[in-house]
Amino acid sequence: MTARIALASIKSNNGSPVWLEDSRIAAVAGSSIDRSTIDMDSGEMSFRLFDFSPAIEELVSRELGSAEKLDSLQAIVGEPALPNYLLEYIRRFSPNGERSLAVHPTGSIAGYGDADQEAIVRRRGLIGKSDREEKKYPQAVHHIKVFRNEAGKARVFYRYHGSIKFLRMRAAD
Repeated sequence: MTARIALASIKSNNGSPVWLEDSRIAAVAGSSIDRSTIDMDSGEMSFRLFDFSPAIEELVSRELGSAEKLDSLQAIVGEPALPNYLLEYIRRFSPNGERSLAVHPTGSIAGYGDADQEAIVRRRGLIGKSDREEKKYPQAVHHIKVFRNEAGKARVFYRYHGSIKFLRMRAAD
């Protein structure tokens, strides 16, 4: 499964490819990683910036199934901001069915002093334990959350709650 999402990220032509590794499989020898050009996210990925719309907040607050919310979110933000390869990965690897996915309310990056407010990124990631709402979504392994800045830009973040790490070349938007 990890090889499929890596290959799909390359074929999508949406910027830097994503490589996955877990406790059994290493994407590359650790000593060969140039940490100045590679982001090693412990289970979190983000995608292309887009213009935030109030329709996004309205969508994620509606009483819909998580899969339907995810598809509708992609329809609003576009494929580069929420790539098809991620949706396919979530569909294929959902051990708890519909309960494997949680689409969370949007959040502002304004309160994160150590974040790049313009680029909407943070070295330590943005989806923390409180964002995962574990009491509300106890079986979720896939978490989707949109973070926005004061300039009206936003970015979709995906966190896998497990042992997978994502490696990706740093790229400018």
